[in-house]
Amino acid sequence: MVFIKGHGLLMDCAEGSYGQLLDHFQTVERVNEVLLKLKAVFITHIHGDHQLGIIKIMLERDKLLEAQGASVDPNNKLFVVVPSIMMDYVQTMRNTVLK
Repeated sequence: MVFIKGHGLLMDCAEGSYGQLLDHFQTVERVNEVLLKLKAVFITHIHGDHQLGIIKIMLERDKLLEAQGASVDPNNKLFVVVPSIMMDYVQTMRNTVLK
């Protein structure tokens, strides 16, 4: 994870990425702050160690935004950049699992 001007950028997202964030930042509260500052995730290619964790990251971030309710900034969007072949998968997950 890289931070640029206070915003997070994640390159690739393996299945254990959320757990690695917990290991690195040590508390759920700090991970929550990081997820709320996350602005973009880039998936470089379709391979388990590069893309299987994106759903967990999006799910946890969406839970945090829902918990904030009306105080959510409508501009606090997460951009997920994936290979074109993976677009249907991400959209399906977003529309079913994450809603």
